[in-house]
Amino acid sequence: MRRALLVLALCCVAAAAIAAEPGAPGRTGELEAIRAKITRLERRVGDLGRRTEDARQREERLRAQLELAKARVQELEMLLAGSREEILKLRRRAVELSGELARRRELLKGYVSMAALLGDLGSAQLFFDALRGGHLAEASGTVAVLVKGQVRLTEEYADLEKGYRKRLGELSNVLNRAQQEAVELGRRRKELEQLQLAALHQRKKLEHQKSAA
Repeated sequence: MRRALLVLALCCVAAAAIAAEPGAPGRTGELEAIRAKITRLERRVGDLGRRTEDARQREERLRAQLELAKARVQELEMLLAGSREEILKLRRRAVELSGELARRRELLKGYVSMAALLGDLGSAQLFFDALRGGHLAEASGTVAVLVKGQVRLTEEYADLEKGYRKRLGELSNVLNRAQQEAVELGRRRKELEQLQLAALHQRKKLEHQKSAA
């Protein structure tokens, strides 16, 4: 009776595995739109730079450069925001997988512990007991369930561990990317500030020329 209860418990443990659900983030066309704007502005700045400049054209070119700098800052802000969102999702998923790994580890420990209580002969002991009691067919089915359950638990644990390592690798990559984006964003914001100062200086210069005329 005790052995039958142990077998039943093992079968229940083997059936307790749960598959993980992957997720996929959605994307909008905002980044594509700002990049298209950057391309247009780069072309415009280039066209203006090839002309013989007078004061009005210099002001026009400076305005285009300023608008381009703002668009580039906006692009980096969007990229960095997306990276931060991805980092949060990957961290959440890594925590979930870590908890699931701990749970599966306990299942495997329990499986091994209960299997040990069946005796040193393990599955062979089941066949021996069945032969003595005349239930060989039931014993065969029980052994098949136990072996299949053990294999399933082991394979699922290995898959979860692989998925966990993959998420950690992805998280590391996104963290590195976000760091680079933050550095680039700082550089572009500085460029924008310099252009804003240049535009302010140009405006004051034009106002002074008008008042002097």
